Amino acid sequence: MDNMYRSIQTAVALLIVSAATPALAGDFDYNYLEAGWLHTGLTSDHETGDGFDVAGSAALGANYHAFAQVGDQDFGHGFRLYTYEVGAGFNRSLASGLDLVGNASYVRGQNDVHGAPNFTDEGWSLAMQLRGQLAEQVELDGGIKYTDLHQAGSATTFNIDGLFFLAKNLTAIAGLSFNDQGNVLRLGVRYSFGN
Repeated sequence: MDNMYRSIQTAVALLIVSAATPALAGDFDYNYLEAGWLHTGLTSDHETGDGFDVAGSAALGANYHAFAQVGDQDFGHGFRLYTYEVGAGFNRSLASGLDLVGNASYVRGQNDVHGAPNFTDEGWSLAMQLRGQLAEQVELDGGIKYTDLHQAGSATTFNIDGLFFLAKNLTAIAGLSFNDQGNVLRLGVRYSFGN
């Protein structure tokens, strides 16, 4: 039972710190909804989980935004994990086609484990990200995210995301978040509502 509890703590910590960090910038749309498929691999237990997340962002003026994310993953063996994040941040243009994004958020993770006590953890997160326009239809983002959870402790996660603009309001997204506890692959789509 102790191994299962540790696995649950590790999964909650990794998924919360790897949650999609909105990539927002001065010349880009701040108002959007995203949906994505997630695949998580945990280093310590060699466990994997699959699921989905839904995220959104809303502009709060020229240089500020609010965002939220919910996720649901199934790790098998009766173990299901739910993650939540809500926060706000800023964006600042560093150069043409290059922006700095900072976010602060409240994070929470909880599980539903058949035959074992449920586990819930919450805390806060800070993230910094660079957002760059590589070509007219291609964007590349990279960043770092520090998360401190009350029970599972703290972790630092790195992420890299590629975005390909399919149409005026529709974007395909592929991203990878990773730290020493594992990694999360995310494939999704974003629908933008316009500046």
